[in-house]
Amino acid sequence: MNKTQDTGSTSVVSRIKYSKNMEICLGVIILAVLLIVYFVSGSGITVGASSKMTDEEIRLAETLSNIKGVGSVTVMITNKEIVTNVGGTFGDEDIITKEIEGVVVVAEGASDVAIKMDLINAVCFALNIKTYQVEVFEMK
Repeated sequence: MNKTQDTGSTSVVSRIKYSKNMEICLGVIILAVLLIVYFVSGSGITVGASSKMTDEEIRLAETLSNIKGVGSVTVMITNKEIVTNVGGTFGDEDIITKEIEGVVVVAEGASDVAIKMDLINAVCFALNIKTYQVEVFEMK
């Protein structure tokens, strides 16, 4: 009878060990996911936004995020297309150019007025646009 009791208690012990191993495995997986999210979001560009941004916007956001005190940045550039007809008939020899209408910058450090002005000046210089075409907001 002792052997039956030992087998029963052994299976309970092995179940407890198995469940603890599962908890440890789940804990390691959760920790790995959190670390990946942390390191990916630690870049100067906000996660998720970079996939929607154009190459020009990404390049500008990377540059702006390197300014002291700025932190993470997202940028949106709005353009308008200007069609100039040089051939006489519409569609024959049209030249299509893009002109920047405005830029929206969202940055962590934008609550500081000096940093906000640095961002506006950097965007105006980089894109050769006027200050009234740039809006800067603090990131939530």
